[in-house]
Amino acid sequence: MRYLVYLLIIFLFAAGCQSLRKDTVAPQIPLIKVLLSSQSEPDSLIFSGIYEMQSEEAVYEFGRSNNSVQIQHRDNQYIVFNKNRRFIFQPGQSTIFRTRDASASFKFGGQRYPGDILLLFTAEAKTRFINQVDLEQYIQGVVPAELPSSKMSYLEALKAQAICARTYAIGRLDQTAGAEFNVYASVRDQAYAGLDRQTTFSRQAVIESFGTVLMFSEKPAVIYYHASSGGLLENGSVFGSASSTVYLKEGKDQLGSKLLGAAYPKFRWSQSFSLPDLDKRFREMFRKSRLSKPVADTAQVEMAFKIMERSPGLRVSRLSISYADTSVILKDYEIRRFFTSAEGTLPSNLFSMDIQGDSLLVLNGGGFGHGVGMSQWGAVDMSEQGFKHYHILKKYFPDTYLKKVY
Repeated sequence: MRYLVYLLIIFLFAAGCQSLRKDTVAPQIPLIKVLLSSQSEPDSLIFSGIYEMQSEEAVYEFGRSNNSVQIQHRDNQYIVFNKNRRFIFQPGQSTIFRTRDASASFKFGGQRYPGDILLLFTAEAKTRFINQVDLEQYIQGVVPAELPSSKMSYLEALKAQAICARTYAIGRLDQTAGAEFNVYASVRDQAYAGLDRQTTFSRQAVIESFGTVLMFSEKPAVIYYHASSGGLLENGSVFGSASSTVYLKEGKDQLGSKLLGAAYPKFRWSQSFSLPDLDKRFREMFRKSRLSKPVADTAQVEMAFKIMERSPGLRVSRLSISYADTSVILKDYEIRRFFTSAEGTLPSNLFSMDIQGDSLLVLNGGGFGHGVGMSQWGAVDMSEQGFKHYHILKKYFPDTYLKKVY
């Protein structure tokens, strides 16, 4: 009888262990597809490590001495070739080069990337170069592209950045399920630089935040971040009602009485535009110019500006421009595009306007980017003051919480 009791105990213990193993199996790291480029120009891939390309006839190995291919479009066909092989593809077809070991990488456009490279050949004579990579490898390439990572004092900001980037990417995976790709490799989604810009601290930040995302109401939070707030955060409603969430609030970007990020780039800036500068921008955007007329006709011509509306975070959201017989109203990012200069697009919509002399417009502004969510330089400021990544995230995304999803 005692023997039977022992057997029963052992059986129950084993069953319990089996159930525990089943319930605690970690979810697999998802794959993400990153569009590196969509182009009609010829290009090339260079492989480090072993890659395989499978065709209808066979599996072909690339690497070692056979370590590169050229890609070009000719006579409504796509040709992938090197000195050893030549493959012909029709519009609408695709091929993929898969890694055979975790350390393999490929070089494209002067940068190295981990994972697989998928080529999609479109009917518009363009090749889409898509990096298929696991999500953690992708985050490794995002963090140093989005935030400087050469200082140990930045580490907690880098962890916050990693969590934001991971949360954003998981949201995009859900939104783009079944699509050709999930994210662009640019600030249209998140900057992604592959392997070359990674540092000890950026890698450490990703490893130490492995699988962690920001949650709200049992779902991944809606994530936005920007370089510098200029001292004022923006409300998420500027991106539409779907993104107007309680944790994306306008207000001063400060701790106590201290504005965050004040010692870092673009916190304050000033840009000047002469009438010829503004005429050129008006001509480029609206195909109209007044300075091309004789001097007698243009001597009394003025360009008048009026701020029609500001956002909850005090950024210029509607701007009226009157130029001779033409009036236009610019909205949101159009305003930044209009005031493009040799320095690039206007840093932000957080500015005031001042007329100096007869024909010089001066914009005095603050911040870099849209101002919604986490200020990256504000996060660096907090990190250098000794705050942890969870303090940073709680400050910029109140009422959210951290969760390890794999």
